Amino acid sequence: MKGRIRFNVSTLGCRTNLAEADRMTKELEMLGLEHVTLEGNPHLCIINTCTVTQQSDRKSRHLIRQAISHTKGGEVIVTGCYADRQAELLRSIPGVTSLYRNQDKEKIVVDIRRELERWEGSLTLKAPDRRRVLELTHTRALVKIQEGCDQGCAYCIVPSVRGKPRSLGLDQILQEVEGLIWPGCKEIVLTGTNIGKFGQDTGEGDLAELIKVLLERTEIARIRLSSLELNYLSPHLRSLVMEDRRVCRHLHIPLQSGSDEMLRKMNRSYTVDQFVEITQEMQEKVPGLALSTDLMVGFPGETERDFELTCELVRKIGFARLHVFKFSERPGTPALALGEKVEEETKSRRSRCLMELGEKRALNFKQTQVGQILELLVEKDSGEGRYIGMSDNYLRVSFWSPRALHRGDLARVLVKATRGAEVQGELVASPDPRAAGTAITVVELINNRQGEQRCKESWWPRRTQERRF
Repeated sequence: MKGRIRFNVSTLGCRTNLAEADRMTKELEMLGLEHVTLEGNPHLCIINTCTVTQQSDRKSRHLIRQAISHTKGGEVIVTGCYADRQAELLRSIPGVTSLYRNQDKEKIVVDIRRELERWEGSLTLKAPDRRRVLELTHTRALVKIQEGCDQGCAYCIVPSVRGKPRSLGLDQILQEVEGLIWPGCKEIVLTGTNIGKFGQDTGEGDLAELIKVLLERTEIARIRLSSLELNYLSPHLRSLVMEDRRVCRHLHIPLQSGSDEMLRKMNRSYTVDQFVEITQEMQEKVPGLALSTDLMVGFPGETERDFELTCELVRKIGFARLHVFKFSERPGTPALALGEKVEEETKSRRSRCLMELGEKRALNFKQTQVGQILELLVEKDSGEGRYIGMSDNYLRVSFWSPRALHRGDLARVLVKATRGAEVQGELVASPDPRAAGTAITVVELINNRQGEQRCKESWWPRRTQERRF
């Protein structure tokens, strides 16, 4: 029976949610269940929700309704931040069979396994298949290292639904990374609610120490950081980005506003001058560094002058990418008490202006990379010898190769030109030291450095307490 049970894991929101969804998918496949899309009419569906904005709430409700429709009376399990905040509302929806808080999310698969064993007796875990594991893993595998935040930003609801910062153990993270290397994964993204707080609750060192350990004790080819608050970009961490090429030249540092007055009202922990000083130092010392950021428009009390200061700062700093958000009222956050609401039409106008400015800055950054040789992680075969890959400094490049490549390969590519928003290049070849008169592409040299790793069954949760509510 278990081979015929179809399941789906659908998720919204942040990379932490995506990392959790990836993990549940792998664990359920190890139980012998078949992963399908919602259109595949699963018997069981897990919805990992988001509540960071009002739009996120709407998307979560829509996805839940879709899951109920496609499961046709099957199990619909709802978890994530929206489930934490609106448990009673979700319980009242016909078709929702179970709810799990964020802190209980790891128990979902444990409970599913218990139900399967009740019907079928003892279960034997399927041995992981290398090819299937790599298919289920994003080309940039997400590794959750912590969750929770106590930063106290005035607009943010996340601390109330994710709780206080809690770090995963160093050995657990190492085991997961080693398990990803085994099927051929070459890049990991360290993710969490606020990764700069890693280790503060465990005493196992900070984020920089974790990266140092991963560099020394694993053969992972690339380590990328997800969003990192400026005040956690320590000198030690900056040195690792500057000195070790296995640490990707890409930093996403949320700015939110270019106005010190707005930053103060938002309860952000830095000034504009501090942001400029640190980011310019990194740009000077790390050639080709891609800086991306989050910007919020329409925070209560934001004036035209505040907005123009943000635009001026974006023009000053060579951002490679902007993520622009309109302020969204969230219940229980300090921002609700500020008053001075900004009209929706004004928010939309400011958002459009910043996005247009962001497109120009992104194009400028792409043009600076023409003539550079970048190491790409192959994401897609476009046919007729063309491939798409992601560079360590977060550029997606379309390139030509004289030989077949595969998803997950690393390849060195010369950036030749930009065509609109597209970056174009071609594979670089290198003399083969093993055979005179022939050539070997650099992709072979890169990929052959990584030996096959022994499988370590690192995905299975160990605790078994009931965690439903």
